[in-house]
Amino acid sequence: MPLAARAQEPEVEEAERCLRLAVNTFDPHEVRKYADSAYSIAQRLGDKHLMARALDNLAWAHSTCENYDTAIVLYKQLLLIDLNVNDKEHAAMTYCNLGLCYEEVQKHFEMWDNFRHASDIYTELRDTSHLSWAICSMGDSYYDIGLYKKAKDLYYKALHLAESINDTIETGTMLHKIANCTSLQFFEMTGKSTIDTMLNAKKQFVKAAILLKGKSEESTTYAENLIGLARCYIRLASLMQRNDYADSCDNCLDLYLRDFEDDNNMRRNLQSEMIRIHYYIFRHNYAAAMPAIQEIMPKFANGKYNVQLGECCRLLSICYNALGDYKHAYEYSERHLELVEQSHDDETLKRISNFAAQTELDNARHEYDAYNKRQLELMETEQSRQRRLIALMSLAIAAVVVMAILIGVMLYSRRHSNRLLKAGNETRAALSEEYIKQLQAVADAQSIIVDSMEYASMIQSETIGNAAKVKEMFPDSSVYYRPRDIVSGDWYYSSTVNGHKMVVAADCTGHGIPGAMLCMLGVGALKDVINQLECTDCAVIPGEILDKMRVIIKNTLNKNNTDPKKIVDDGMEMTIIVFPPEGGTMYFGGANQSALIEHNGEIKRLKGDTNSIGNNIREREHFTTITTEINPGDSVYLFSDGIIDQIGGPNMRKFNIKQLSDFIAENHQLTMDELIQKFIGVMDNWTEPFEQLDDRLLIGIRI
Repeated sequence: MPLAARAQEPEVEEAERCLRLAVNTFDPHEVRKYADSAYSIAQRLGDKHLMARALDNLAWAHSTCENYDTAIVLYKQLLLIDLNVNDKEHAAMTYCNLGLCYEEVQKHFEMWDNFRHASDIYTELRDTSHLSWAICSMGDSYYDIGLYKKAKDLYYKALHLAESINDTIETGTMLHKIANCTSLQFFEMTGKSTIDTMLNAKKQFVKAAILLKGKSEESTTYAENLIGLARCYIRLASLMQRNDYADSCDNCLDLYLRDFEDDNNMRRNLQSEMIRIHYYIFRHNYAAAMPAIQEIMPKFANGKYNVQLGECCRLLSICYNALGDYKHAYEYSERHLELVEQSHDDETLKRISNFAAQTELDNARHEYDAYNKRQLELMETEQSRQRRLIALMSLAIAAVVVMAILIGVMLYSRRHSNRLLKAGNETRAALSEEYIKQLQAVADAQSIIVDSMEYASMIQSETIGNAAKVKEMFPDSSVYYRPRDIVSGDWYYSSTVNGHKMVVAADCTGHGIPGAMLCMLGVGALKDVINQLECTDCAVIPGEILDKMRVIIKNTLNKNNTDPKKIVDDGMEMTIIVFPPEGGTMYFGGANQSALIEHNGEIKRLKGDTNSIGNNIREREHFTTITTEINPGDSVYLFSDGIIDQIGGPNMRKFNIKQLSDFIAENHQLTMDELIQKFIGVMDNWTEPFEQLDDRLLIGIRI
């Protein structure tokens, strides 16, 4: 071994010892001491690997102590080494750490630029998990300065990546961020389109809550999601005048106070208090709202929260006006206008516009660098492509110039709007008149669509069965039928065929208009089969009826389709029960559906075949008919998936078939009308605050 190498061995061992001590302690001051020693040795030896490890520990220690400027310098030195030794994975992580430091010092463009470099490397390495996180962080830089649309576009990209690797926690986090952007972007707007957008945001908040609840590592995001959902509910309550949405807001705030008030997170707690004030005002409880506003206002008095302080003044003005104290109402209204003008100063707009322009220019420069590198490699054979690149860059620069002009126009328009705001209510009303007309036009168009669907629902209800026909055959019977979207994919039918009483319950693929179209197809097919039975005076066997319907549905859906790749595999699930005239027995046939029989409080489940009416990958040749004993006083229940798959309850789970069976057993002594009405109340309580997921159908018949 050379003499110089032997002389370096003790120093290398000492550097390794210092790095081990730095890694094994979480005290940033101890980390700095040991990492400094290791770095001095590595510099002396010229060992880049040791230098990189020492710099990584030093930068971490400084960032932990909030010395972000020093940490940035150290991470830049580390990045040069990573790139020099071509360690792409570690370079990407260093870019991310730089981005986090720049975020702390409010340098949003530098933050965005570093995360963009990291995302390029993760894309090259096909590291989907880290790529999703890097893109999310890029979106955070837009979110922090109020550019919610750009932030939301990046959050959607991160969401698709998280879903592709089945990362439930990251998926829930992205849904929360997207919903937050949507609700904040449209929070101050009104009209039908705003209502639709806020309803969509509410659904995303609820999905995020389902995915994040109980995940200890994401408790902070879950807490913020509850705040966002509460804010969305109270805004919807105000837009639609819905008391149930206000109650849902109150429930969300109670959940937050129960689980997170002790976290002492000042920002979230202030948000929850502001939402509670909006709730009081919606309920016209001004006696509770005013002291709550006066208590929270001093917390916004340090000059950093002009927007929130202005909102407090506006809410106080509303309270005083409602109580008849117009003098104080006017004073707080004037104060609100002053604070609004201060919060929209030119410096803030300039910072946003510069960030947007720099981002677009950096994108263009990044594309140019990559393209120019390829040009150097293929210069002799691809000179024409170089000319196209120059033209592309000219267009990109022109686009940036146009954007700068538009931003200048926006700045002028904002200052002009502020002057108009102070001019008075009369001018603002004139400016909004055309907007109100447009909203009315949208509302009229929406009304036409809803009217058409309601008329379609009337046609559908006349075609399928109705509760009166069922009650005519079985006096002690009742039907719970509630479509999700006016028209329904669930349907039922009752008839007497060759002396046999027959009742059918079906659930088509989908809901709304597609489901309704399949419903009409299914009813038509059933009537064709019944006509064949009556003409031939054949036996009424449920399994044979299901076989014939499957043939009709498959042939109809693919009548003009010769391409196997375009075969329509939609269809329906169905239950048929038949009571022969002699009594004492019942015939049952099921296509992927079940029925329940109640006898003296005991429940028996009849399971159908695992085939549906339509194209199936694994379908049996024939459906099975089950014959079972039935006695006077026994009850039979037919139901669709919309009953047992509904999400709800305190643990946000499905209302399964066991709960349905237990409910029937506990209430079997009631009349069928009383039992079904009680079940409707149970189902409504179970669903709140969630949306109805599917069409619902439950038929109860007592023999």
